[in-house]
Amino acid sequence: MLKGNQICYHQCNWLDCQRNPKIEPVWKYVIWYPDESEWSWQYSIASFDTEDQLKAFADAIGFTYEWTSKRYDGFKSGRISVVFESQSVDKEPKGKWEEYYNKAFFSEDKSENEAGLAWLNIHFDDICQAYSINSENLKNAKRIKALSNGSIVDCLFTNDGERVKFYRCNPNAKKYYKPLSLKEHIKYQREHGTY
Repeated sequence: MLKGNQICYHQCNWLDCQRNPKIEPVWKYVIWYPDESEWSWQYSIASFDTEDQLKAFADAIGFTYEWTSKRYDGFKSGRISVVFESQSVDKEPKGKWEEYYNKAFFSEDKSENEAGLAWLNIHFDDICQAYSINSENLKNAKRIKALSNGSIVDCLFTNDGERVKFYRCNPNAKKYYKPLSLKEHIKYQREHGTY
């Protein structure tokens, strides 16, 4: 049974081409995350200029897909066989952060305020906090270059065979958040796509 996200091949500048026939169409392979809300919005979580880029990404993070309809007039769609979650946050590090944040700013005990502030000053040196990943998932995580806060940095992902989770580095974690230079960033996206 296939489940998870939808992959489409579509013209991403269709409206511009309608307004100006001189504009060349731009086609992309896009992975969409379907939101189950009442409004049924979908969010683009990755896009690729070529199917080779899409296949390389699928191989890198370990998911498979198959097309459910043939490509015609610039469109085809498929479903990923695993659920892909972007901007994943685990409960353990988030809870720890909230605990110290509350100590730092809301505790009436001065020593707790100081302890909370001291922890907040260094907490992003902890890789679990930097990536919002719990220690159990960290053991199984692999590195991948991906977007975080608009820059390409080392991110983490896990794949348990049913669900792929991405953990993007917090830009406040200076120890781990090392963006590519602009030139390297452009080159990387041209070669690998955007995700």
